Amino acid sequence: MAVEQAAKRAVESEAAVLGTSGKSGGSSGGPVDTERELAQLYTRLSIAEEKAKNLETLKSTYEKTTSQLTRRLTEEQAKAQNYRDEVDLKTTSMQHLQDEMLALQIQLNVIEDNMKQVQKENEALVERWMAKVAGEAEKLNDANAFIERYSFTGWRSVPPAAGAPPQTPWLLLRRSLRGEMVANRNSLKRIKPPSEG
Repeated sequence: MAVEQAAKRAVESEAAVLGTSGKSGGSSGGPVDTERELAQLYTRLSIAEEKAKNLETLKSTYEKTTSQLTRRLTEEQAKAQNYRDEVDLKTTSMQHLQDEMLALQIQLNVIEDNMKQVQKENEALVERWMAKVAGEAEKLNDANAFIERYSFTGWRSVPPAAGAPPQTPWLLLRRSLRGEMVANRNSLKRIKPPSEG
């Protein structure tokens, strides 16, 4: 409405200007010229009113579009804030995961070092056990060789003394080993100590 009133005032002022100019022209103007000018003014007025309506429509459309864009901008800003919050949360979670991974890697390194140490100790124990088993097997082989050296027929060929216990192979083996120990002890006694200066 304000635009229409402004257009009417503009047309009226223009008509007033034209009227004064027509009057100053003298006797050249008449009622026909005035009616023609009035018709032109009404035509301009209708054109101005049409333009005013178009401007009102454009204004309404502009306000509606502005309102929609403002609402959309607010929504997009809220989404952007949510995305920023989500990124911050994920960054914090990723930092915690990296810290946990680092702690687990340290624990894994410690466990691997302990496993290597235990493996070395296990290998040492196995070597000691194998050496012990080898020594026992060697002793057993020596005992078997000794028993095979003196067969049962050999034992029977030497009759036991009167009142002596039966001569079994294990008993003779024991006596033989004891005799070797006594012989070794006697040989050590025969070694003279170095003379003191």
